[in-house]
Amino acid sequence: MKAFTTSRETITRKVKVNETVQENKALNNPPKIEGLVANIEVNVPLVEDENIFKYISPVATDSEGDKIFMAFDGIDSLPFLSVKKGSDDTFTLRVDKSLVSKVGTSEYKLTVTLSNEGSLTKTTYNIKIIISKEEPIVVEEEVESTTALDQEVIAVEEEV
Repeated sequence: MKAFTTSRETITRKVKVNETVQENKALNNPPKIEGLVANIEVNVPLVEDENIFKYISPVATDSEGDKIFMAFDGIDSLPFLSVKKGSDDTFTLRVDKSLVSKVGTSEYKLTVTLSNEGSLTKTTYNIKIIISKEEPIVVEEEVESTTALDQEVIAVEEEV
């Protein structure tokens, strides 16, 4: 048996690898939404067609099959916009056109963040919502005023 007496001696140990680790096998990847649009345009016409505009996103998927969490930011204080996660891993954006008061074109940003249990990373999508509301047309009418004498003449003409 050899005794180690100095710190200059090195110890070499051979290690046998039984299984190689695949690169992504140990990682938990965040979920994704394939085909999500970058811009959503909503027109608010003068003559109301439908009061509610709906956009339903494509389904979010997770490569490991983990439960998907969605967080939404950017539209909390806007009463005419709402967004909700569906049970099928989609989300629905609703625009209540009857509550849109600003005339002209306005842009709003919705941030959608996807995550799952066990993942240290998240997937974030920024969607631009463009809402255009037409300016009401003001029609000025000429109103003729009739005097009592005019009304008498009209009444006489009707009797004849």
